[in-house]
Amino acid sequence: MTCYSKDLRELAIKYLLDGHTPTEASKVFNVGKTALWRWKKQLEEQGDLEDEPRRKYFKKVEPQKLKECLAARPDAYLYEIGEVFGCSTAAVSKALKRMGYTNKKNTTYKEQDGQKVAEYIEKIATIPQDRLVYIDETGIDRYMYRARAWSRRGRRVREKIRGRRYMRAGIAAALCCGKIVECSTTALWRARCLRRGSKSGYALHWSEGKP
Repeated sequence: MTCYSKDLRELAIKYLLDGHTPTEASKVFNVGKTALWRWKKQLEEQGDLEDEPRRKYFKKVEPQKLKECLAARPDAYLYEIGEVFGCSTAAVSKALKRMGYTNKKNTTYKEQDGQKVAEYIEKIATIPQDRLVYIDETGIDRYMYRARAWSRRGRRVREKIRGRRYMRAGIAAALCCGKIVECSTTALWRARCLRRGSKSGYALHWSEGKP
């Protein structure tokens, strides 16, 4: 549909009210007769020719419903949101981008005690670096969680997860004075390190999660 400026509409209606026929006004201003009658009716009913607010039509993803959906499940995947609205993941992605949503999440461990962490950091700060062995491990377990969630730009999403591991195949390594001193995949390695550390006078710092 062609969009006419307010000035043109006012001139066309003035020309019409001055006694000219709709056919003449249509030819002079190059607009349809239907548009002229609609503008005349608007002037009579509203007293002006201001632009009427346009209604937004959403084929699938209605913003307010999407906002409610994400409030209930901020970590929903695109395909899961698509199933709710009966649309593709591409349509969901475009709607999220249009509404200013980005994908993010910060996690902390449920079992973590902030006070104990601070006390521990203060304690190991007194140990000489050449007597301090940093040990860390990684591995694969069956405990899964959704690492990211949808939120508007500038707003964080936080969720507590379990820090305990089970059914885990671990890989561990020890670092002292900037050098890796040992690496192993066996479950007995931890006990061996603890035994060696206690006999040799080394302090073992075993990382179990985020500080």
